[in-house]
Amino acid sequence: IRYALQKAGPAFVKLGQWASTRRDLFSADICETLSGLQRDCYTHSWNNTRKIMEENFGPNWEEIFTDINTTPIGSGCVAQVYKWHVAADTVSTKIDEEDRTDTDA
Repeated sequence: IRYALQKAGPAFVKLGQWASTRRDLFSADICETLSGLQRDCYTHSWNNTRKIMEENFGPNWEEIFTDINTTPIGSGCVAQVYKWHVAADTVSTKIDEEDRTDTDA
């Protein structure tokens, strides 16, 4: 049932997550099986992640980050989590004049 919900898409995963908390409506076995949807969903491939990063940050996106680990540290129904670091020379901040206060002068 868990596999089927994940294949059906994020809305069904959310439904399974909800169902896993309703021991008053579903058996303990079903709730236990579905509880895995709370912490561990199937991941997509690294190639898919690379494509998404390129679409959002451009072809040189790997220059923005350091210590890129291609293994997700978490996965949910709509996202995966990776631990990377931002390269220090790519970080900048823009302060508009209208955002300044008198103490900034």
